[in-house]
Amino acid sequence: MQGDFSSSTPATPAVTATGTGGTAAISATSDAPTAVEVVNDRDTALLGGTTNGVGVVGNCLGNGIGVLARSQQGTAVNATSDTGIAVLAQSSSAAAVQGTCLGDDFGVVGIAPNAGVAAFNPNNDHAAYLASDCCAAWFTGPVSVMGNLFKSSGGFRIDHPLAPAEKYLTHSFVESSEMKNVYDGTVTAGADGTASVELPGWFEALNRDFRYQLTAIGAPAPDLHIAEEIEHRRFRIAGAPAGLKVAWQVTGVRADAWAEAHRIEPEQTKPRAERGRYLHPALYGAPPEKALRPGG
Repeated sequence: MQGDFSSSTPATPAVTATGTGGTAAISATSDAPTAVEVVNDRDTALLGGTTNGVGVVGNCLGNGIGVLARSQQGTAVNATSDTGIAVLAQSSSAAAVQGTCLGDDFGVVGIAPNAGVAAFNPNNDHAAYLASDCCAAWFTGPVSVMGNLFKSSGGFRIDHPLAPAEKYLTHSFVESSEMKNVYDGTVTAGADGTASVELPGWFEALNRDFRYQLTAIGAPAPDLHIAEEIEHRRFRIAGAPAGLKVAWQVTGVRADAWAEAHRIEPEQTKPRAERGRYLHPALYGAPPEKALRPGG
């Protein structure tokens, strides 16, 4: 369910306050757990609006809650600002802002032309912009995903090495129906036409189901072959002319604990709620309303 994210004034606000001449419409400070609590069983519990300041401020310096708003049906907090901050919340020991929805809508909704939601870390340069003007999400700093990441495509984009100020260079990821790792390198055959390749100490703990490729460089080597498969993190090639450079490639299927517990099924039947909908409906001649939305 997408919900109505409009910022129009609700029909029956629980609290309405107007401040003029630079005074705050509502200012509450308390040494009790909650400074302001507003409850409405239907529409907006707390509505804060300003043209050049902060719509709603909640300061909690202890272990309580700066602003607590509850609504059984509608929006708990609706804050709009033309040039300032819609909601400002500070907490020294708990969540500054927490949005909980007990129905099938969203806990927190942010709407703005630059970015709907912006998050920053004061200890470093890490930042996240959601519903950004450029894209759905923009991350500054490393991104960790503690689970599977599914995407329609992927790749890297860098400033073009030959024209960094004018162009981008983009490459696609390598995809597979299995959770594969790829390793490669070169080795030079000895006088007896053999060579050993040593792999990292963790190689066999991470991988299984090995596949090999060998390429002779500089001369043909019709007898080039894998003489001994991977064992104790080494494999051996043979059949090469003495001194021949050989490029090798080995792939392995991930065998670590996470991979074994979370195998990706290449083909999946869509859940009943998602049938008849598409990730990209336009590619199949379907109308936009057939797109898959959050929540089905």
